Amino acid sequence: METERRDRDAEIEIRDPAGPNGLYKFCHAVCAGVMYSYLGLRVRGRGQVPRRGGAVIASNHVSFMDPVAVGVAAPRPIAFLARHSLYRSRAFGRLILGLNAYPLPRENASTGAIKRALKLLEAGWAVLVFPEGTRSPDGAPRAFRGGLALLAAKARVPVIPAGVRGAFEAWPRGRFFPRPGKVTVAFGPLILYDGASDTYDSFTERVARAVAVLAGHAPAAPGTAPGAAQS
Repeated sequence: METERRDRDAEIEIRDPAGPNGLYKFCHAVCAGVMYSYLGLRVRGRGQVPRRGGAVIASNHVSFMDPVAVGVAAPRPIAFLARHSLYRSRAFGRLILGLNAYPLPRENASTGAIKRALKLLEAGWAVLVFPEGTRSPDGAPRAFRGGLALLAAKARVPVIPAGVRGAFEAWPRGRFFPRPGKVTVAFGPLILYDGASDTYDSFTERVARAVAVLAGHAPAAPGTAPGAAQS
């Protein structure tokens, strides 16, 4: 039985990010309508996200709405990684797979996440990751976990920092439904892993600081304005 499950995991087909996906487009339009009208979504720095090719979008994580907010704000379809338990229902699993949410393999969570993310990046996807690992309980930034630098180094793709503001106030933990608010998603200049000067720790710190600035938790360095370009 376990072998069959592993085989099913391996058989998951990664679609062409430029291919047709009517379900994603429909849900994107619906979510965009809600985000812009009910939650006052504002997007900054949309032009920082490359329109094609593998890339990692690294965002802070404060609310259930973060994947939707970043997905609506991005200028291209993005892929996500979701825990495997969400695919126990075949119908629901097909639904979220159609929304580019790919399941984490059943093997070791961190190893499986890296392997699947690398395959998505190689296929040309922009992959959204939350390096904090889980939602912040109070909206404050949490330490980034490992894996982000490994992805950037192995796949040789840029990391685009993203900061979400206002989502915690609109939909914090423990609240059943979001309240009206003003949510902002800001993208910053891409960050490349430099094998000559970066270590995994130093690269992770660079990205974490950029995300914190975009999310309003740290002052920008003099002469910089991450995410300043308007959509």
